[in-house]
Amino acid sequence: MRSALAILFFAFRIFSFSSCSSYHPSGVKDHTSTISGGPQQASADSLIYPYRNQLSASMQEVIGVSIHEMKTERPQGRLGNFVADLVYASFSKLVVGRHDSTEFIKPHLALLNTRGLRAAIPQGDITVERIFSVMPFENEVVLVKLKLADVIKMAEYLVQVGGHPISFNGSLVAVDGKLQSMFINDKSIHALAEVWIITSDYLAEGGDGMNFFSAAEEMIYTGQKLRDVIIQYIRSETSQGKKIQAETDDRILFFR
Repeated sequence: MRSALAILFFAFRIFSFSSCSSYHPSGVKDHTSTISGGPQQASADSLIYPYRNQLSASMQEVIGVSIHEMKTERPQGRLGNFVADLVYASFSKLVVGRHDSTEFIKPHLALLNTRGLRAAIPQGDITVERIFSVMPFENEVVLVKLKLADVIKMAEYLVQVGGHPISFNGSLVAVDGKLQSMFINDKSIHALAEVWIITSDYLAEGGDGMNFFSAAEEMIYTGQKLRDVIIQYIRSETSQGKKIQAETDDRILFFR
């Protein structure tokens, strides 16, 4: 159902954009673009019309209320912390099928990327459409098992790029652009033989320069879209009478 909603959402956005008589990008002198009605618009109209009201209502549904604005910042921000924490909470305990047996896996840390969160969550009502704006991609949540050497590469990468969202149970300290320490669940990464990271399929496959994932010992695809996980978490919090909030803390500290 959610995938169908995603397709309809983007089709609706195309429809809305195409319905304008013309569009002139500001600041472009020699390459003015014009989009007007015609066969393509008529085709879009006929495709969207039966679903337009249903889609509009679904997208405008309020699923929660945010106490404050949440946006992405480096080395950490409220939005990144919020999403990383909810992803960790949603996948903190997993039972994975292994042929004729099952295995209990407790992931160590959630890691996402700042640029993957494309819009802020404003203070006040949170709609489904807003979460589609925050996460417009069809990224799937995956678990990746890394060896110690690659976890160290991950920590050094986070310092090099100025930070990315990690869950609350991780901490990273750097001084003058050099890694000093990284802890996961109050344990130094040097004390961990292997680490299970919760992330997206895009990052696990090397997106945003996260090449350390290429040496993964194992990768498990959950079949759940990151966007759906965010929506489900907000719905759950709201059903318990809770408002949405997040703060910055000491999980990533850069000193000079």
